[in-house]
Amino acid sequence: MSTGIIYEGGDGSSMDKAVIIKTSNHAAGVGAEYIWIRNHFPGLRQITQALLRGENGEMYDRMECTTPKGETRVIYFDITDFFGKK
Repeated sequence: MSTGIIYEGGDGSSMDKAVIIKTSNHAAGVGAEYIWIRNHFPGLRQITQALLRGENGEMYDRMECTTPKGETRVIYFDITDFFGKK
């Protein structure tokens, strides 16, 4: 069964290494961010989220999260493919 979501790019540790999410609409893309976090970092809890624009017009979500041990982790998602699509 295809979910219609494709993950590409890096490990999300910076904008240059952002996790690229490709999907057909904004709602699916936002959900894909949380699925990726849950699958790669179980127990991570979101603290803040910021929308950023790259130098070439790319759109990014910057998620600041906390680990179960209280450490802070920042994850970047390139959301250009689905940003603003209904």
